[in-house]
Amino acid sequence: MTTISLRADCANCSALCCMALAFDRSSLFAIDKPAGEPCPNLDACGQCRVHDQRADLGFGGCIAFDCRGAGQRATDLFRAEGGWMKNPALIGPISRVFSDLLRVHDYLSLLEQVEAFDLSPGERDTLAELRMVLERDDASHAEVKAAQGQIDTFLKSLRSHVEAKR
Repeated sequence: MTTISLRADCANCSALCCMALAFDRSSLFAIDKPAGEPCPNLDACGQCRVHDQRADLGFGGCIAFDCRGAGQRATDLFRAEGGWMKNPALIGPISRVFSDLLRVHDYLSLLEQVEAFDLSPGERDTLAELRMVLERDDASHAEVKAAQGQIDTFLKSLRSHVEAKR
């Protein structure tokens, strides 16, 4: 099994953050945009027409956002089907997968930080088992949900490690 990259790679993503996520007009976003609709600043190839001007135009939220690699992972899962720009019927499914992967990658990021702790062999085994579930592309929504509950419990059990780092 390949370790999942937790670095965003926009060049290998199909602009999922610009389509799947909602924007609420605020200091971070100049517009309201519902989830599942492409940002009006996307061109036909999925490139941002205002990329170099995002901060000036009120899109600081775009600059600050980090999917931790969930975008390219979701894009890869749907690449064979042509992606959402060529096949709009994929907007719903890829948006749901992207949303799930955002949470998964947040948890993977937490587990990556835990790897620096002085863990017991049993804790290292638990960490490896939890990562394995989250890194599987074929893990069901129910399996990921169950793993998230287990991760929450595992992270709480590591309180002494966190306090030792202070």
